[in-house]
Amino acid sequence: MAAETVNAEVAQLVKRLRKESGLTQQDLAREIGTTQSVISRLEDPSYSGHSLSMLLRIARALNCRLKVLMSEASQPDAGRKPSFSLKEHQRLMRLPTEERLRAYNARTGKP
Repeated sequence: MAAETVNAEVAQLVKRLRKESGLTQQDLAREIGTTQSVISRLEDPSYSGHSLSMLLRIARALNCRLKVLMSEASQPDAGRKPSFSLKEHQRLMRLPTEERLRAYNARTGKP
């Protein structure tokens, strides 16, 4: 997903949740100890400076949970090491070293 799309989605989500909570930008700013202009900027789809700490403060003020999701890209970069799900990684780490290496090599296509 392009960064511009992510920024726009974050902005729209902040705005929607704020409005659903019945808060103005000024109200939310007061709740999290910032200014109305900062909230306005965060709700701007072209803004690219969202920080996790600010999003966490907003989530707490709006009685929401902040969840960050990272997943495999549909087309991995050339030369990039293959990624494993957390569950798969944990399973592999319990294997003896030789078996773990075979599983990793099978995933990467190495002999």
